[in-house]
Amino acid sequence: MRSVAFQQLALAVRQRADLDGQQQAYGSNSDNYITDAEMGTMINGSVAKLWDILILKFGDNYAWGVYNFPIVQGTYIYQLPFDFYKEAGVDLALDTTGQNWATVRPFDLRTRNMFSYPLQTVLAYAGWQNLRYQIQGQTIYFLPQLGPIPGQMRLLYYQACPTLVPQLPSSWAATTAFATNQLVSVSVTADGTTANQVYLALVGGTSGGSAPAWPVPGTVSDGSVLWAYQGPLALYATTFDGISGYEEIVVLDAAIKALAKQEADTSALMAQLTDTMNRVNLAAANRSAGDPMLIAGGFGTMEGGPSWGMGVGPFGWGG
Repeated sequence: MRSVAFQQLALAVRQRADLDGQQQAYGSNSDNYITDAEMGTMINGSVAKLWDILILKFGDNYAWGVYNFPIVQGTYIYQLPFDFYKEAGVDLALDTTGQNWATVRPFDLRTRNMFSYPLQTVLAYAGWQNLRYQIQGQTIYFLPQLGPIPGQMRLLYYQACPTLVPQLPSSWAATTAFATNQLVSVSVTADGTTANQVYLALVGGTSGGSAPAWPVPGTVSDGSVLWAYQGPLALYATTFDGISGYEEIVVLDAAIKALAKQEADTSALMAQLTDTMNRVNLAAANRSAGDPMLIAGGFGTMEGGPSWGMGVGPFGWGG
């Protein structure tokens, strides 16, 4: 890990672009051309760019989330975790031990009617089943919608990009003065899931005497404060893991944005950014360098299915 604080990134961007405020780093730049608030927006946009490079190309090595959820009889659509970005795998529990799982495969539009008969779990110890899933918006959708679904599912997923802040949001409190752009954290239950959520004061003021009904997503009036939903607290951080200097992409990309706003020449930084992105694209692959991943074969017993055939049929064997 090579942890860099949000303030370090802000200072590095100001130095690279030769901006005002190089002595303060962050916290005293409210009147110059690139304010602290705008610097935060630029940095987080650039963090998202680096995050996509790491996740889309090498996600297995960088950002894993595991979400276990029980199945309710007769319900076939479930809310995804608040920090969900991309699905990496879905598993079906074969028993109640939490140790034996079978890999569930997705269905596409062409095969949507292939699973219109009751769920089968014959030879469950081998993982033979015809359950299929599809990610639809912020939900996961299961087929077939007939018969009982086993009691536990497991979703492996890549988490959404972190949001960097100089300090973590404080807790909401009644009859309290909040400044415009201030962040607060609130425990919210939505779609049966409880999590700490973050809201931004679009309009500052004094909060009401009791907590409002916090929307996920949306805006809400609270006394004289107007709050807007920002995302789960789990995605907020004061530091970023640059792995091995990969944060240079964040610094260069944000510095280019700052110079572009001032209509200054960005060509030198653009060349540096291209060179750094090429380096990260090469270096970020295979963190398990001594035993790199290989392209696997068909869907077999080791994946929670039979060892013959390519798993074309509804139960996992060739058909």
